[in-house]
Amino acid sequence: MKKVQYQQYGGAEVIQMNEVDKPVPAATEVLIKVKAAGINELDWKIRNGDLKITDGKGFPKAMGCELAGIVEAVGDQVQDFKADDEVLGWLPFDQLGAYADFALVTQERLIKKPTTLHFKQAAALPMVGATARQAIALLPTSIDRKRVLINGASGGVGHIAVQLAKGKGAHVTGVVGTHSIPFAEKIGVDEIIDYHKTDITKSERKFDLILDTSKKLPFNKALSLLSDEGIYVDLQPSINAFMGSFFHNAFSTRKRKVLGVAVKKEDLEALAEAVEKDHLIVEVGKTYPLTDIKAVLPQIESGKERFTGKAVFTL
Repeated sequence: MKKVQYQQYGGAEVIQMNEVDKPVPAATEVLIKVKAAGINELDWKIRNGDLKITDGKGFPKAMGCELAGIVEAVGDQVQDFKADDEVLGWLPFDQLGAYADFALVTQERLIKKPTTLHFKQAAALPMVGATARQAIALLPTSIDRKRVLINGASGGVGHIAVQLAKGKGAHVTGVVGTHSIPFAEKIGVDEIIDYHKTDITKSERKFDLILDTSKKLPFNKALSLLSDEGIYVDLQPSINAFMGSFFHNAFSTRKRKVLGVAVKKEDLEALAEAVEKDHLIVEVGKTYPLTDIKAVLPQIESGKERFTGKAVFTL
């Protein structure tokens, strides 16, 4: 079987498409024939060596943290899945491997794929869906009419967060590029800000929750936009972010929450239920064959590839 691996940290040039043995599932593992795998910033952060504390020891290392596919085989203690089941799931940071013909996933990190989703949509859901769900769960409960600002509302995390916030009755302001305005309207953004024309940081509006998915609205610029009990959700966990949030939160009613996302099965089940009830659209803006990975990732990493929703590799 083919599997994406690398033998040292670096850019896309270190990526190899290797021939390896097809793995055999242990007692609680499920072997999946991968049909699609989501593309995430995490993939190149780990490959670049930015997250050495979390990515396990030794080389070769593999890539890909979320997938959708068909069950090939199961371990003898697996009861919830059987051969030919269609599933989606995720892999922890130190056990990546979705960029491969086959991948091993423990049963607690899998759910059955909603029948209404294509494999490429299912593969796009776990990481961005869990991130959006955990971020929107931080909405202050003490406020009746919640006002949410999502910077990057048409992106992978952003478009899911918009829909989840709307599901909680929030009024959503979304910042997008001109080309994404029709999509923002489609997913229900109440007020659309075109960042080419309007600088949101100069607004006098106040928001109860601010989610920056584009990395262009840092906390120091967003602080003036927060309501008295507002929360800024920081999606870039780091020592500096955690320290900064600790000291700020000790002295202010406006909070900075640093979100270190760990996908939970309850996240996947809740997202799947929303999909099945037609409450959630999963947008895949770009798909690429996995064999093109060395050419594709540098374009996405640099921001030269633009799309709404999420990008996915197909096999």
